[in-house]
Amino acid sequence: MAEIGKYRALCENGHFAGLCEALSLQASQLQAARHFSENAEAVGKLKALAHLFERRFYDAIVDNIFAALQASRLISDYLWGVAAICLAVMMAGFAVFEYAIRRPVLMIARAMEAEGNGLRPVQQAGRGPGPGHA
Repeated sequence: MAEIGKYRALCENGHFAGLCEALSLQASQLQAARHFSENAEAVGKLKALAHLFERRFYDAIVDNIFAALQASRLISDYLWGVAAICLAVMMAGFAVFEYAIRRPVLMIARAMEAEGNGLRPVQQAGRGPGPGHA
């Protein structure tokens, strides 16, 4: 600020009105540069610390992405397993319905239709006594 004191008379002159502001700005920049050079080691340590934080933050993001991918794969595999179990249950239900309900009812319906048409019912092997065993 001593530099400004030398030029105070010029600053008060109308022709050099911006000189004081320019000198004040230049002096503050010079002071900041001196302060920075005195604290360059601390600034270097802060930069290293910021880089370390950035690296750890990036690593945490990558770890979270991999965890999310693993969870999505696990959920997908689980859903495929549930779908496979449901399909197996449906197929078993269809087989039980086909052999325990549909086919015997179809055989009875055909026998009743044949008897209604005047034909003798056809005896299948292993299905009880044949005609004439009343």
